[in-house]
Amino acid sequence: MKPGAYRIGTSGLRVQGLTYSAFKNSDGTHAFVALNNREQAQSVTLSDGDNHFSYEIPAKSVASFRW
Repeated sequence: MKPGAYRIGTSGLRVQGLTYSAFKNSDGTHAFVALNNREQAQSVTLSDGDNHFSYEIPAKSVASFRW
């Protein structure tokens, strides 16, 4: 996440034990930060309408993405 970023809405991802926020940076890129507080890994798929990717967030960890 870069200075000047603002939080954007998300949809579709509702998993107990997974806390997350999405942001749009002032340069047009996106950022996503997730905390997996579960005892097992959690797969997520992220999409901004043009791009999408999947990632498995390990148990008890934090992951961040920028694209």
